[in-house]
Amino acid sequence: MKKIATFLVGCLLAAVPVHSNATGLSLKELCAGEYAAKRIYGVNPLNDGESYSRLSDDHKQIITYSFKDGRQKDVLFDVSTARDVKLEKIDGYILSPDEKKMLIQTETKPIYRHSFTAVYYLYDIANRTLTPLSDNGPQQSPKFSPDGNLVGFVRDNNLFLVKLLFNNSESQITKDGKFNEVINGIPDWVNEEEFSTSCSFDFNADNTMIAWIRYDESKVSTFSFPWYKGSHPAKEQYAEYPGRYEYKYPMAGTTNSTVSVQTFDIKARVIRTMKLPLEADSYIPRIRFTSDPAKLAVFTLNRHQDCLEVYMANPRSTECKKILRDNVDKYVSENVFKNLVFYPNRFVLT
Repeated sequence: MKKIATFLVGCLLAAVPVHSNATGLSLKELCAGEYAAKRIYGVNPLNDGESYSRLSDDHKQIITYSFKDGRQKDVLFDVSTARDVKLEKIDGYILSPDEKKMLIQTETKPIYRHSFTAVYYLYDIANRTLTPLSDNGPQQSPKFSPDGNLVGFVRDNNLFLVKLLFNNSESQITKDGKFNEVINGIPDWVNEEEFSTSCSFDFNADNTMIAWIRYDESKVSTFSFPWYKGSHPAKEQYAEYPGRYEYKYPMAGTTNSTVSVQTFDIKARVIRTMKLPLEADSYIPRIRFTSDPAKLAVFTLNRHQDCLEVYMANPRSTECKKILRDNVDKYVSENVFKNLVFYPNRFVLT
């Protein structure tokens, strides 16, 4: 397949003129994505069951539409009418569970396949007020609590909490996060890549606890590659001499990150570690609180990824009870974790 793909690309490039003209294509246009398919961004079904929201094509508005006839119903946000903050465009948005607030994503900088940093603004839809989520630097993977009054996010490998009812007061939950050593609340490279996720924390149903996965990658070997000036954006610091990027990358059979699950009691400000019976080199691809505030579902995989186990952890007592074991012939698909649905007394997975 690689040979066929290389042959087809070679034939295409050989047929493309160096300069654009009225009837031909140019190599520059092809490489710049001029002919990429159009996409629809930021589609979210709304609580009324009758409508959905999405980003406008120019990424300057968030608009609601009718499911029934596709007609525009309302404009939830418009950069041209935003007060106090001047925005050029919107990269994304996150609605609170009650749809009274939203997080506006701007200044996005990609990291790996799914992860990125961004500057988020908190928007009150009724009052049309826009305020920074944090004044202390870009954020990663922000998430509303179920009541919409708390927002958790990660910065510099540490987990933070913003209380919206207390004038958006910001507090730091973890303090041991360090690049290429310890990560709290977001996955390391291999967990992000293997399990298609960029967030590893969750709030419980009554908004009193937050749980996260802690990744200790201090014993994982380091991989590096040269970094050149390039473009989009250009790294001017490497204009004359290339730099180097280093990150923790476990080759097949080498040491993986050591993972654990921790919880934080928001009122008592106590951190606890769950008593999870994990084998060495095991994965925790997902954690999810159920509708019961005292039950945290923890999904684990062995290194071969052919044995899935699900535990119910009590975030305060730290006790864990195994409720499911599923062995497969080859490996457990990541779709299992993408399609989790929890009900009051049961859950569904593929």
